[in-house]
Amino acid sequence: MVYFAPRRRPERRQGKDFWLKLLSLLGIITAVIVTALMMLLVKAKPDTFSSMDPQYLPLRAHWNRQFVDYCFYLLVIGFFTSSFGLIVNSRRLKRKHDHVHLNLVFLWIVSVAGMVTYFVWTR
Repeated sequence: MVYFAPRRRPERRQGKDFWLKLLSLLGIITAVIVTALMMLLVKAKPDTFSSMDPQYLPLRAHWNRQFVDYCFYLLVIGFFTSSFGLIVNSRRLKRKHDHVHLNLVFLWIVSVAGMVTYFVWTR
């Protein structure tokens, strides 16, 4: 039996094209969105009492609704950004060295879970 090796086609891509640069930019945007989301959640959550706090210090016992709404807006932006990035990424997976950008998948999952949680808790 004779085995013929598959022909190797020359690589025609000459560096990063527009779509790869866009995916890199979307990765940076998703990192910024997740960081901003975490910082807003820290500001929005109720205050916790510590033994080091003075007794007269008033503590907020509820979530700050304004910051929670800002978190929801960031989740919506993150959902659409990551959805667009995943669509572009799925169209790019043609070569062996192309890969799925996991930060887009992570933000999409976090956005969907966060929006569902927001709708359940705000009813």
